[in-house]
Amino acid sequence: MPDDGRPPRDVRSSMAGAFGQAVQAGSVSGGVHFHGPEATRFPGPRQLPGGVRDFVNRSDEIAQLDSCIGTDGSGTVLIAGTAGAGKTALAVHWSHRVKERYPAGQLYANLRGYDPQEPVTVERVIDGFLRALGVPPAAAPAAIEDRTALYRSILAGGGFLVVLDNVSSARQERPLLPGAGCAVVVTTRGRLSGLVARDGARRVEVGTLSAPQSVALLRTITDSARGKDAPAELAHLARLCALLPLALRIAAERAAVRPHMPLADLINELQDGTGPWESLVVDEDEQDTIDAVFAWSYRGLPDDAARLFRVLGLMPGTDFSVPAAAAAADLPVRAAARLLDALAGAHLLEQSGAERFEFHDLLRAYAAELGRRHDAEEIRVAALRRVLDWYLRTAHHAASFIDTQFRTPEWPVLDDAPPLAFADRAAAVEWLEQEKSNLVAAVKRAEAADLPEPAWRLAATLGRIYASRPHIEDWIDTGRVGLSSARERAPAAAVADLLDNLGMALVQAGKGEDALAHHEEALAIRTAEHDLFGQGASHNALGLVRLRAHQMADARTHFEEALTRFRELGDERWEGIALANLADALLETGELAAAESAAHTALCLQRATGNRLGEFSTLITLGRTAQEGGRGEEAREHTIHALRVAEELENSVRIAYASLELGRLHAAEGGVDAALEAFFLAAAMHRDLGEVDREAESLLGAAEVQRSAGRIGEAVELCREAVSSCRRHGARRRLAFALARLGRLLAGSGELSEAGAVLREAHALLDTLGDPEAQRERERVALAIQGIAGR
Repeated sequence: MPDDGRPPRDVRSSMAGAFGQAVQAGSVSGGVHFHGPEATRFPGPRQLPGGVRDFVNRSDEIAQLDSCIGTDGSGTVLIAGTAGAGKTALAVHWSHRVKERYPAGQLYANLRGYDPQEPVTVERVIDGFLRALGVPPAAAPAAIEDRTALYRSILAGGGFLVVLDNVSSARQERPLLPGAGCAVVVTTRGRLSGLVARDGARRVEVGTLSAPQSVALLRTITDSARGKDAPAELAHLARLCALLPLALRIAAERAAVRPHMPLADLINELQDGTGPWESLVVDEDEQDTIDAVFAWSYRGLPDDAARLFRVLGLMPGTDFSVPAAAAAADLPVRAAARLLDALAGAHLLEQSGAERFEFHDLLRAYAAELGRRHDAEEIRVAALRRVLDWYLRTAHHAASFIDTQFRTPEWPVLDDAPPLAFADRAAAVEWLEQEKSNLVAAVKRAEAADLPEPAWRLAATLGRIYASRPHIEDWIDTGRVGLSSARERAPAAAVADLLDNLGMALVQAGKGEDALAHHEEALAIRTAEHDLFGQGASHNALGLVRLRAHQMADARTHFEEALTRFRELGDERWEGIALANLADALLETGELAAAESAAHTALCLQRATGNRLGEFSTLITLGRTAQEGGRGEEAREHTIHALRVAEELENSVRIAYASLELGRLHAAEGGVDAALEAFFLAAAMHRDLGEVDREAESLLGAAEVQRSAGRIGEAVELCREAVSSCRRHGARRRLAFALARLGRLLAGSGELSEAGAVLREAHALLDTLGDPEAQRERERVALAIQGIAGR
C-alpha cells in the first residue's frame, strides 16, 4: 500500500478508466482538469460537415468573411439570408478553406432554429461539444451554467473554429460563444441584431445569386449528364428558381436525371400544376418559387420514393436511421435504403452519417404537408404507430443489455417492426446514445398524436435505461409524459410502474417529497390489485426515500415489509436487494453487528442470483461497517472490490458512489491528496448524474479534508459550492447541513457577521427536520450561534 493512503495503482487506473480520464479539481467551481496519458493524446474535434459538391461563386462573400476575422484568427461573423440562399453551404465551404488556422479543432452544430419540430436546445449542443472536446460525460457538471463555463474554459486558449448553423434567436447562440482567440460563424434567417450590437459580430448578407452565377451553378451540375443546354433556357430555368441556390440545385438534379428530355419541356413541367403549401418562413414571392421547385422535384419521384418522402414527414426527432425509416414505411431495410439514396440524390434529403439521414427544415415541412394533403389520416397514424413501435421494441431490446433491478415487462409481438439486433452491451449503449434525443421526441410525439399506449410503454422502457445511465432531465420529462398517458387508458399495474419510475427519477433529482407521493400512490394501487411483488418493490422504494431523508425508523419498517413479501414469493433476488437496504438502515442507527450480518446474508443471495448491482451496494455497506468497526484494511478491500464491480458494469452511478466512499476512507486515514482526488471525482460525476445530495456530500467531504490540512479558504469555497448547488436544486436537508458547515468555518476564520447569518439560516432549516441527526446538528449550530454572540 502506498504511504499516501491511495489505493493501489491498478485501482486508481480503474477509477480513471471507468470513463476515460481521471478528474481533479482544485475547486470544482473553478474548473475541472484532466490528466493522464489520454489527455495529451486526445485529438481536437473535426466536426465540419463535408462541403457541398459543385460549390461555385460567392467570391465576394468569401472575401467578406476573410475580412471579418482578425490576424489572431478571432472574430464572430453572422451569415444572414433567406431560406434556401445557401448560407450553410457558404459557411461550411469557407470553414474548410480556413480550418488549418484553427488547429485546436472545429466544432459544428445545427441548432434547427427554423425546423417544424422543436429546435435543438443549448443544453444538447453544449453536451455534444464537451464530448467532442474530450470531456467524459461523468466529468461534465449537471447545471447548464456550469457546463457552459467549462466549455468556455476549454476554448479559452483559442485556436478553435465554431460553426452554429440555423440559429433563430440570441437565446440559442449567446451561451455558445467562446472567448477571444476563436472564430465563430453563425447562420440565420433573422437579423440577430443583438449579436452585432452586443457581441461585436460582423454581418455578411447572403442574397440570391446573380443570373450568370445561377446559370454557372446549373451548368456545373447538369453538363456532365446533359451536355450543353442553351444559355437562354438555363437563364429561364434560373429565373423560375428565383436564383436561390437550394431551388437551383434541386432543379438541376431533376434535369440531370432526365438527360434526353429537352430543357424546354422540363421548364414547362416546372411551370405547370403547382399548388401552395404552408409552414415556410420565407418571403411570399420566394415561397411560391420554392413551392414550385419542390413540387417539380417531388413529381419526378417514383411512386414508392414519393410515398416514403411523405412518410418521413412524420418521423420524430431531428434525424433518422435507415431501419427506422423502413419501419415507418413498412418496407424491407434494403428497399428503404435504396429509396433514401434516391431522395438524397434528388436533394430532398441530406445524408448525415452512416445510414442516417436528415431533412432541410423546409423540406421536412413540405413532406409533412404533402402527407396531410395526400394520405388518409388512418394511413398516417398507422405509419406513426409503426415507427413508434420500432423505437419501443428496439429500446426494449437495448434495455435488456443494461443491468437494472426492474421487472422485465411483457411486450406484444410486433412482426412489422422487428428491433435491431445488438451483438453486445456496447452496441446497445452506442445505439441509445445515438438515438437519445429521438427517443425523447418519440414519447412526446406519441402524446401529441393522442397515442397514449406507445407514449407510456416507451417511457417505461426508457425508465429502465435511465435508472442505470441517468439523463435526469430526460428521465423526468419522459416519466411525466408516460404517467400522464398511462392514467388515461393503461392498466393499473402500468400506472403503478410509471409512478415508481418517476419517483426514482425525482429522488435522484433531490426532490424527495415529490418522490414519496409517487411511491405511496404506487403502493396503494398495488395493494388494491393484490400485486404482492409490486407491493414489495414499492416498500423498498419508499424505504430508500426515507433512508435518504435519514428517517431511519420509517426506512427500516418499509424494508422489513418488502422482505416479508419477497420471502413469501420466494424471490431471492429481491430478498437480497431489500436485505441489503435494511443493512444500510441498521448501519445508520449504529447497529453494526446486525447490519454486518444482514449484509453478509444479502451478499450470498446476490451472488447466487447473479445480481451484480446488488453485490456492489452490499460491498459498499460491508466496507462502511468494517470502517465503523475500526477495520480499515478490510473496509478498503470491500470498497475497492465494489469499485471494480461498478467498472465492469460500466455503471457511472455506482462508480461515483464508490469514489465518494473511497474519499471517506482516505480522509479517515489522513491521506489528504488521495481523499481530495476521490472526493473531487465523486463531485464531478454526481453533478453529471444530477445527484444533488451526493454531489454536496462529496464537496463537503473535500471541504473537511481541506480544513484538516489548514487550508481554510479552500474549505470555505467548497462549502459555498455545496450550498449553491443545494439552493439551485431545492435540496433542503442537504442545504441545512452545508450551511451549518459553512457557518462554522466562517466563524473560525473570524467572519462573524456572515457566519451568524449563515448559521441562523441553517438553524431555521434544521428546525423543520425531524430526524435525530438533524436535531443533533441543530444543537451544534445553536451552540455556534451562542459562541458568536459571546465574542
